[in-house]
Amino acid sequence: MRTYAQIFRDLRQRIGASIGGIKPAKPIFGRSGYTGGRIDRLSADWNLSQRTSDAEIQQDIIELRNRCRDLGRNDAWVSRALNSDENNILTVGKGFSLQMRCAFPPNFEKLDKNACLKIEQAWAEWCKPKNCTITGEDSFYDICRQTRRARRTDGGIMFRKIEDEKINKFGFALQPIEIDYLDHCRTEVNGNRYIVMGVEKMLTGLNAGKTIAYWLMDRHPGDILMGGRYFGASKPIPADQIIHYFVKERVTQSLGVPSIAPVIERLRHLGEYEKAELVASREASNKGGYFTSDRGGTYSGEVQETSSGDPTGSVLSDSSPGQNDDLPPGMSFVPYDPTHPTQQYGDFVKNALFGVSAGLELPYMVLTGDLSNANYSSMRAGNIEAQEGFKKEQYHMIEHLCIPIFDAWLEAALLNRAIDLPYSKIEQFNRPRFTGRRWPWVDPEKDIRANLMAIDGGVYTRTMVTEEQGLDFEDICQQLEDEKDVAEDHDLEFVTPQSSKTTPPGSDNADIPSEDVQSNKPTNGQIPKPNGRARYHFSS
Repeated sequence: MRTYAQIFRDLRQRIGASIGGIKPAKPIFGRSGYTGGRIDRLSADWNLSQRTSDAEIQQDIIELRNRCRDLGRNDAWVSRALNSDENNILTVGKGFSLQMRCAFPPNFEKLDKNACLKIEQAWAEWCKPKNCTITGEDSFYDICRQTRRARRTDGGIMFRKIEDEKINKFGFALQPIEIDYLDHCRTEVNGNRYIVMGVEKMLTGLNAGKTIAYWLMDRHPGDILMGGRYFGASKPIPADQIIHYFVKERVTQSLGVPSIAPVIERLRHLGEYEKAELVASREASNKGGYFTSDRGGTYSGEVQETSSGDPTGSVLSDSSPGQNDDLPPGMSFVPYDPTHPTQQYGDFVKNALFGVSAGLELPYMVLTGDLSNANYSSMRAGNIEAQEGFKKEQYHMIEHLCIPIFDAWLEAALLNRAIDLPYSKIEQFNRPRFTGRRWPWVDPEKDIRANLMAIDGGVYTRTMVTEEQGLDFEDICQQLEDEKDVAEDHDLEFVTPQSSKTTPPGSDNADIPSEDVQSNKPTNGQIPKPNGRARYHFSS
């Protein structure tokens, strides 16, 4: 029996042979292409259509957000994932640390320390709640936390840049806006512009696809506490006033998708399974059962009634731990003893959480806190992989959130003379470097020794090592200099452990054998010296 493909191929060859200039197609032996795209009896139900990213998002975005938010409120694993996400990406109290790199032209190699200090101090003041947002309730750290959570559960968040000299001395503040305020129902074409889910873009030309406005509603559409749901009209807000943070996965994508979306179904089934096992285990621990009669009679226990008071005929008997009832003659008790939880319960949940952690891009031990099978090597390898993922998220937030906010803030602060620097040199001053949270080593001694060896070998610098820890080498040098001045004021001398073992020529202990110096045990952290001054160990 010939297939449709064979009939079509023969027909195409005959038509091509009968028309001049068209060569008949060569016979095809076997099937070429990708087996993943083949449609057969095993993949017939996997039939998808080719659509734009916005068409796919518009169909399910509202329900996705509602379900992700529900999991964030009620699912323990998602709650832990959200907290772990914030803990590993953001620096507590700051969100992202700012290190200015203002330099003098034309080479921009020598740092302008005065300008750097002024801008860093002004930024730290603006990051406080009273200046950062128009409500005076959220700091910059709170803004970063809200952004991380919205990335997971909402797919994105919006901030409107408010510039007004009456707000604060910087003349700049942010207005956080939930993504729900975007008019998702507004999708239309208007001349050379089109609107998709409330995002207005250019349709043709060199700027095709560029966002030019956001159509926002005055009230939240689900604000049922203020007289019911809101279905009012939206109005456009120019795109240069809005910071729309989301992760773009396709080129033409206009809205973000909650990052919990790949594991929603798995988490839902896992939660229902755990609930069923919990109820079954509770029932099994109570050891219930049934009453039977050899004489055909009934046990006169409590009769269940409906809400209206009518008896249903079901006979009940209360059960509590350690209770034993006396049964009438002819009555017997048949125990009901379900065996729960099953032996496969732990392995099943663990395997399910492996898939959840992969979908959330979090290591299993970070998501669950399970370190039962971890060792130094596995923890180190897992931490390195996890930290690279956290750095990727940090970089995206810095590029698409911190830098746009800083650019608008610096311009407003210089124009309002909140910083004693000339606005004409804004290009020289606008050289920020943001750093997210960094992580301690699994084995600090080994890692520090490895870094020192890399520095001695010339393949690493002190600046690189300090930046890996989220620190500024110049700040460390300044702090060491300040500590040295304070120590001299208090007649103290800080030395490294290495220098305490060997006495350099010309020092106060030069005449004392090294054995005697090392044999002097420190008292309260002090090493006695012949001249009476105390020497403190200081590890650098």
